[in-house]
Amino acid sequence: MSAAPLLAPACAAASTASVDVDPGAIVRVYGAAGTFGGLDHRAATPTGEALTTAPVPGWGFLPGQSAYFPAIAPDGTIVIANEPQTDNQLRPTARQMALTTFDPATLRFANTVVPTSTGLTELGGPWPAASSIVGGGDVSDVGVIRAGSSTRVVFTSAMPFWGWASGGGEYPTLGVLAQNSDGGWSVDRRRSRTASDLAVSAGRAERARIRMASRKSRKARRAAHAAAAATGDACVTRSYPGMDTYGDCRMPAEFAQLPASQGLVVTQYAFDDPDRPSGRLSVLDPVRGNVLASYAYPSITAPDGGQLAVHPREVVADPYGRSGAERFVVIFDAERGVGDAGAPSVAGAMQEFAYDAKSGTLTPLSAPILTGDRAADGTPLGFETATYDARGDLWAGQSQVGTLQAGALAVYRRTSRGTVLAGRSGCSVSSAWRGQAWGRTCAPDVRIGEAAGLGIARSLDPLPGGTVVLSTMSGRVLAVRRTADGGLAAGRSVDLGLDLLADRSTVRIGPRKAAYDRARHLLWIPIQQLATDRTCASWPCPPQVLDQWLVAVDVTRLG
Repeated sequence: MSAAPLLAPACAAASTASVDVDPGAIVRVYGAAGTFGGLDHRAATPTGEALTTAPVPGWGFLPGQSAYFPAIAPDGTIVIANEPQTDNQLRPTARQMALTTFDPATLRFANTVVPTSTGLTELGGPWPAASSIVGGGDVSDVGVIRAGSSTRVVFTSAMPFWGWASGGGEYPTLGVLAQNSDGGWSVDRRRSRTASDLAVSAGRAERARIRMASRKSRKARRAAHAAAAATGDACVTRSYPGMDTYGDCRMPAEFAQLPASQGLVVTQYAFDDPDRPSGRLSVLDPVRGNVLASYAYPSITAPDGGQLAVHPREVVADPYGRSGAERFVVIFDAERGVGDAGAPSVAGAMQEFAYDAKSGTLTPLSAPILTGDRAADGTPLGFETATYDARGDLWAGQSQVGTLQAGALAVYRRTSRGTVLAGRSGCSVSSAWRGQAWGRTCAPDVRIGEAAGLGIARSLDPLPGGTVVLSTMSGRVLAVRRTADGGLAAGRSVDLGLDLLADRSTVRIGPRKAAYDRARHLLWIPIQQLATDRTCASWPCPPQVLDQWLVAVDVTRLG
């Protein structure tokens, strides 16, 4: 185990090289030499688009790490979160927390290892076999945000602590990357925050809110106490028997930045109260990294009367939010029963909320809705992912839970009041909503049926002018454009050729969420490889290296 300085350097020396990349190719696949399978030396994708493969010297993710979500740094570097090769933060496969950076202009590739609060760069969890000790931490999301007048690359971790000895410290729950003078990237430990840090800040926010309210009416004081209590629960302090305390923020999953306040809305996937088996939402200050607000999602009863365990997963901010009413939508995972292993999942709902920075409150605006669309066997379709386009309309991908079957893209146009789901007949709820009407039907304005046969939506990325690009688990990319009369028209889908990249009947590969580089008009899609029974017969396994790739798609030339 080794300690890290205040600015922790990349664990592996960055590699730079000169590699011929066809500038005329619509699809460009980057990775390690010898890993392109049937795509090697091909000039076109299976659907006929110009293709090039680009072997990058020094390309290689760390043992136990898989490519996850990407973000585009201001200089064009692609920053890629690393997750366990199980695709499950509760089953780690590495001994480190790491992010990967790739500069397509110089082909500079590097892995940045994140240190713990005590400076350690490698840690194992409480598993018995020394050869299989894994731990480290995941990176659950990464993004480029505004922090006051500056720009930062920040990331979150769902599981930054695994019960190791207290001297191991905690990985950051909210981390910050800083670019060095040589163009490389390091962890800014001074600005990063552990869950313990956030638990302390939540307590400060609670006390400050109560002090301010004490100067106002009795009603204001009661409201402040209620809001402060919720904020204080966003992150808590716990302890293992006989060990020091550690912080717990209940598995932060994804985040989105609100446009007016700059607050970061974070979905908290886990719950800790069997009587309220639902996660939380919280808002963090992007500059100080402290808790500003929290919302405990209520207990949910399914329409048939059964209890649901509900996990906030994806959050997307409305780009037209204004101060005092910044709106966003959340997509939930849910299953029947509480704490039951293998409990059946149910269709994931989507819900619109608003944040008031002045009062520090989060308020539901709509019910947790579904479109009303159903699969061939009659089961309701749920939501996978969403985005707002350049006009502020809301797009969402649908799928049949427990299958690889997708539904039509659903488009909800912005209402005259500026809301998207709220304000529609039957979709809105009052501020007194306490968990009723899970899965209420809220029909979209438009359905894009061409998406249904392309596989489950992995990413929806808005382009200037109103175009939205869909990328799917099967490896298809589809652009949907606005027509002159205000309608929507789907183009011809592109097959990225993942079935040629590897034998997908034996190798588990697939796209993750994409990131759009506005300056270069490229959509960057990580292609991850996960563990299989062949590579890891029984978890935990020793950390191993699996090939990962990165695909760039020139969106200006999509059909």
